[in-house]
Amino acid sequence: MDSSIHHLPAEKTSPAGNRCPRPGKAPAAWKDAFARAMGEDAVAKWGKQLLRITNDMVVICDEELNIVYHNRGFIRGIGHQQGSYESHHFLNFFPAADRADALKALQGLFRSQQGGLRFGATLLTTRGERPFDARVVRSRRANGQFLLYLVIREEVRRTVDVKKTERQASELLFAGLPVAAFRTDKQLRIIRAFGTLWDDLKVETSTIKGADLVNPQCHLVPPFLRQIDYCDTMAGLTLHADLSWRQEPYEITVEPFLDKNRKVIGTIGMLRKAKVDPVSRGTAHLSIPTPVDPTTPLKQSRTVELAPVAVVLNQDEVSQIRSEIKPRRLASPDIAGLVPQKTDRVALAN
Repeated sequence: MDSSIHHLPAEKTSPAGNRCPRPGKAPAAWKDAFARAMGEDAVAKWGKQLLRITNDMVVICDEELNIVYHNRGFIRGIGHQQGSYESHHFLNFFPAADRADALKALQGLFRSQQGGLRFGATLLTTRGERPFDARVVRSRRANGQFLLYLVIREEVRRTVDVKKTERQASELLFAGLPVAAFRTDKQLRIIRAFGTLWDDLKVETSTIKGADLVNPQCHLVPPFLRQIDYCDTMAGLTLHADLSWRQEPYEITVEPFLDKNRKVIGTIGMLRKAKVDPVSRGTAHLSIPTPVDPTTPLKQSRTVELAPVAVVLNQDEVSQIRSEIKPRRLASPDIAGLVPQKTDRVALAN
């Protein structure tokens, strides 16, 4: 046998200084056939071992989409430790609402000019419906029939990494701003804190992790955050308030995150310095006149006190007054309540 295949491969130096290995000379075709005849086929030797230990789910289906082979990774991915799904229909692992689309895509691969495809799908597992990423390759057998080779990998880890990356990117945005921002869970416990204003407030962000904002006895809550009433936030409303700390005015905004049932599943708060003191905000531009009393005080009039004087009439004057009085008898008009045409003055005297 040519021993050149056992030589170390040459290396090529790239302009950047990195070395890219160069493949060695491949063995002749008759050498591969001889190795297979002697039971030293590399694929037979290593392929089964790789299929057994890999974490990827490998499934082989015929043209009727019946499973003819799967590795142990597929059993573990579905949620079992042992057993076999051979002769099961592959579409049974799809939710009922997705089976028509999956059947159209997989059967279309037999008639397509492309030899494979990649798709994302939801599969049924013992843990419920789980998202997976699948790569399918079509291969023709010696009898002219086709087989589908599927390599399936769960998407959970990749999805979590994407969300983590997006969250870190948003937190890095706040980290460079002069604010004291924080994130809480649905029970208003701080889970993250970021921003440069925490340094000005003399607060270490690692010490307030887990602080319960609704518990006035929680020693982890910074004193200035205890001034806030979080009832609006827990009701699903945006909270905006003013506060003062160490004779400095601040503004705080707490925005809740709601689920489809309008329940609070978390919040994000942002504290920043106020441009105007909240005590004088909104009144500096107003010119309020001094109130004027429209009433006028009453002038005191002069009063004259008269001493009581006893008036004494002599007997002649009394007799004269009595003589001028001419009483008369009651007439019928007086009894009937009719008013006479002419009346005379009547004086009564004791």
